[in-house]
Amino acid sequence: MKANEIVSILEEDFNLYYKTVLISGNWGVGKTYYVKQFLEGKTNSIYISLFGKNNIDDIKMDIYGLSTVY
Repeated sequence: MKANEIVSILEEDFNLYYKTVLISGNWGVGKTYYVKQFLEGKTNSIYISLFGKNNIDDIKMDIYGLSTVY
């Protein structure tokens, strides 16, 4: 998949199949840009970057603590 296909794939499949999505790829290809574009206006979603996370507790803090909700 190419980074610019992220939005169309999420729009087609996310509500049908997935509750959680992990997107992996090289730095700078646009993963964050396209995911945030997809989440724009969606009120029941959370975006969490794993960049700089050292353990599961860091991720849990983002989910249940002071994470940004879109």
